[in-house]
This record gives sequence, C-alpha cells and structure tokens, in this order.
Amino acid sequence: MKEKLKYFKIYSSMIFLGLIILIYFGRLDVVVEGKGIIITDIDIANVQHLEGGIVEYSNVKIGDYVEAGQTLVVLNTAGIQADVNELEGLLYGYQIDCIRLRTELTGSNELVFTEKQKLEFSDLVQDAIERLKSRKNKIEQLVAVQLSILDQRKMEVEESIISVDSNIKILKILQEQLKISDDLLKEKISTRYNHLELLREEVYIRGLIEEDEKRILRLNLAVKEARERIKTIRRNYRDEIRVELADAVAAEKRASERLAKSLESLDRMNIKAPITGKVQNVNYPTKGGVIPPGATLVEIIPTNAKLLVKAHVGTNDRGYLQKGSEVAVGLISDISREFPNLVGRVIDIKENTTKQEYGEPVYEVYIELTNNKFENSKKSYPLFPGIEVVSYINLGERRIFEYLLSPFFSLGKFPLSEI
Repeated sequence: MKEKLKYFKIYSSMIFLGLIILIYFGRLDVVVEGKGIIITDIDIANVQHLEGGIVEYSNVKIGDYVEAGQTLVVLNTAGIQADVNELEGLLYGYQIDCIRLRTELTGSNELVFTEKQKLEFSDLVQDAIERLKSRKNKIEQLVAVQLSILDQRKMEVEESIISVDSNIKILKILQEQLKISDDLLKEKISTRYNHLELLREEVYIRGLIEEDEKRILRLNLAVKEARERIKTIRRNYRDEIRVELADAVAAEKRASERLAKSLESLDRMNIKAPITGKVQNVNYPTKGGVIPPGATLVEIIPTNAKLLVKAHVGTNDRGYLQKGSEVAVGLISDISREFPNLVGRVIDIKENTTKQEYGEPVYEVYIELTNNKFENSKKSYPLFPGIEVVSYINLGERRIFEYLLSPFFSLGKFPLSEI
C-alpha cells in the first residue's frame, strides 16, 4: 500500500511539474477572427445593356469559359432592324436627291449612281431621273419663251432700223426737191402750193424717223429686259437648287447620324464578352426574358484574377493587425470539418472603417491565399467569388501562464479602485 502511495506521489509530482513546465513554456497563437467573403483582385466584369430588350437566345451558362469578344447573349432585333431599314431608305433617298441636285447645278444631263443604289433603290433612282428631266424641261420652256420674245424684239429693232434708214434716204431726196422747188419758186416757175406739199412731206418723214428711233430705244430696252429675265430664271433656278441641296445635305447628315446610332444599338443586341474569363452568373438565360435598361446580364470572372478574402475585423483589434500576418482561412458552412484550413497572409488593411448594414463599424482586411480550393485526400472544394469564409489572423504567440495571470495583471493596473 505504501509502495503504491509512493508511486502515486511520484506520478502526481511529475504530472504537476509537467503542467507547470507546459504552462510556463507552452505558447498559444493569438488570433483575430474575421468573417468575410471571397473576392477577386480584379473586378468582376458585369456585362450590362444600356437600352434593355428581350432575350432571343443565350450562348453561355454558368461555369463556361469565354473569350473576349465572344457573343454571350443575343437580344431580339425586330424593332431596331425596322428602324435601321427605314433610316437606310431615308438616307439613300437623300443621297440620290443630292446626286440629282448636284447634277442639275452643274448643268449635266447624266446622273451617276452606285450599283447598290441602282439595285436596291431602283424606284428612287428612276424618280430622280424623271424629276431631273421634268425640271430641266420646265426651265428650258421658260427660257424658250423668253428667247422667243427676245428674238421677236430683235427683229422689230432690225425692222425699225431699216425703216429709219429708208426714211432718211427719202428725207434726203425731199430736201433736194425742196431746194429745187425753192429756186423755181423764186423764178416763179413753180407754184407755192407744190412747195408746201414738199414741206409737208418732209415734216411727215422726219416724224416717222423720230418715231422709229424712239421705237428702237424701247425695243432695245425690251431686248435687255428679256435677257435679264432669262438670267433671272436661270439664277433663281440655281438658287432654288442650292437651297434644296443644302436641305438635302443637312437631312442626309441627320439621317446618317441616326442610322449610325441605330446600327450601334443593333450591334449591341449581340452582347459580347469584354474580357476573357469564366462565367459566374447568367441573370437572364431564357428566351423571351425582359431585360430592363442597365441590367446586368452576365458576370464574368477574369481568368488572370487572383482570389482574395475580404474579411471584416472589429475596431478594437485594428491596432494588432499588420501587413504580412499569417492567416488561416476556413469555410463557414458545415462541411468545413471535412477540409483543413487554407493558409494566407494579410496584404492590405483599409485605413477607414466601413459601416455595416447591421452592426458596428469594421475594418476591411484583404488576405491573399496560397490555394484557390479546399481539398483533402478524397475531394476538393473550389472557391468562387461570394463564398463566405472565416479568417483567423495570427497576431503572434503568448505563453499559457500569461493567459492565466492576465486577470491579476489587469487588476494591478487599477489597484484599490472600483472598475
């Protein structure tokens, strides 16, 4: 019995001594716990659509890898395609009008159109040809009327000039006759009555000459006026063409700008991947789905993105945090028991606190991981952005006896006082 008691004391002493040694020399990790989520160091590409629309079909599903420029979703283009067709018709109509008006302005009779204009808009081309002929015929008729009047006035001028020349010759003859009659009258060979007849004839001829000369002046003015009317008709015609051409050019520009916008909208109906990466989410996968303006259709994780942990740490623990601190990261879900923790390190700590929706302000701590999946000998659990995890940030080590004596150390700071 005494022998057993002796061994018991020895074993008890050894155990007690071991505990003392363990308490004094044993160390525990000091950690700060922070819950967080998995994020990427590069922002996830949220593929959105400005105008919205109706899904025609989707080319991708969650988990697919896509290349930059690859079509993800195609929206229904019926409405925009109708606008494009209408604007193309307007644009080509204005272009054909511009060709016709420029041809009219140069005075040419030949209209030059592109093959596409001839094939796809033959009715507009034919209408332009007929309008050119009609307008040129109309202006030519107006000019022809004035040319006819001009020719008539010129002929009347020539007739009047001939009449004046003829009367001048007659006047010269009468003047010779009057001279002879005057001599005969002095010698009383001729009667005064005959002499007066000659004088009356002279006055009459002079009146005809004067009347013809005035008529020539009036006719010359009429000729000048007819020429001015021809110039005015042609000038007004060109001015009218210039105004119509300016309006057509402006309308063509507006139609071109509207068509360019519609074509851009039509091109945006084929929604393409902005980056190369993995599809994380497809929000509108079914045909006929209505997409509101600005909605996110597909979320893509860049292939070259690193996974990080964004953990939230309370303000009381901020003073202990340092960049480079080692971190153990585990899952929050029940399956966390099946996998060992991942190893990481603190790479950044936000300077300012973030106010959580429900709770106290926290600091955001960013942790870099050495592995992007939890795994054991049988299976693995890959990480994706949005998965919730818990982080244990290692602040250093502390001996066990310091934990045990820490209440007494705290009391030592406030001796004989009520805390």
